[in-house]
Amino acid sequence: AGGELSAASVGSTQKYEDLQKENEELCDRIFAVQEEKEQLECEWQERHKSSAAEVSRLREHVTNIMETLNSERGNSGSLQEKIEFLTTELERRTAERDEIVGKLEEIETLNAHLIGHQNPKQKRQYTVQIKEENNELKQENRKLAEKIARIEQVRGVRGPYI
Repeated sequence: AGGELSAASVGSTQKYEDLQKENEELCDRIFAVQEEKEQLECEWQERHKSSAAEVSRLREHVTNIMETLNSERGNSGSLQEKIEFLTTELERRTAERDEIVGKLEEIETLNAHLIGHQNPKQKRQYTVQIKEENNELKQENRKLAEKIARIEQVRGVRGPYI
């Protein structure tokens, strides 16, 4: 019976250590993904700001050209070409910005998938669940160690279990 109890204690200890290691690995992965997400969000914000400023500048430029066009009807050919060019450039930059936004959304989806949960509430619940399981295993381990110590005390053998 002592051998079975010792094997159960070793099994519980191993399970506890495995869960601790898995918990640490998951925490490290979460931390790395969060850092990457924050970095990508900063990059996206910077690009979005510069893209928005560029779009605003191009719109203002198109407005100026339109005003010039209205005041100088005689040069309508060259002004029309400039308007078409700037309109095309505005559309291109808008498409580029939309592509960046799409990539950010893909990264956020990937981040949620890597973490294993779609929202922070689920992530917190999972973390709490792991901590509760960890505490239960600690209690079980403590009880088994006490039981082994009592059995060995009755037999006259002592070990470092408590």
